[in-house]
Amino acid sequence: MPRWKIFRLTLTAILTALVVILQFVSNISSAFLPVSITLTLVPVVIGAVSCHPLVGAWLGFVGGVTILLTGAGEPFFTFNPAATIFIVLLKGILSGLAAGYISRFLRRNRTVSIFAAAAIAPIINTGIFFVGCSMFFMDLVSEWAGSQNVAIYMFTALAGINFVLEFAFNIILAPTIKRILDASILRDYNQHKKEMREEYIQRKRGDII
Repeated sequence: MPRWKIFRLTLTAILTALVVILQFVSNISSAFLPVSITLTLVPVVIGAVSCHPLVGAWLGFVGGVTILLTGAGEPFFTFNPAATIFIVLLKGILSGLAAGYISRFLRRNRTVSIFAAAAIAPIINTGIFFVGCSMFFMDLVSEWAGSQNVAIYMFTALAGINFVLEFAFNIILAPTIKRILDASILRDYNQHKKEMREEYIQRKRGDII
């Protein structure tokens, strides 16, 4: 199997496990912090950019499944189970796809492509959440908002702070980790080239039969 395929499979497996772990950490942190801080979009972006947009979609799907299995969206699930499953999975999958394809579209400028991918994922994720709430959960959200304006309540209490944190973490962490990953890949590639060159020289000299 080619080295790049082994790399993709290995990285996908590692990022899949990381998505699950980070979602559990997010659930635990929500019990002690005023807002739920999630970093699951960071590995989603890294997978989408480093491997393939479909890998990003897979990681987003895994994140969505983990959210559902851990009961993070229980109030929404109790109100409308089908809509909750649909929205949670859709926003994860589309976040990964969007990050991967915008990175490919802007691939001429590597730095811009990575930052764009890191930015688009939380925008898509939160945008679909807002649209889903407007379509399927407006009665529930209105009940929670009470006398407040529903739109303001959604932006401030439901997802506004979370979005800012997710956006900031993605912009800071995803490009940094991607650069470290690229440096590691380049180092391995150069080492492989060096070994191949040395083997070729030895064969030319007759040291290897």
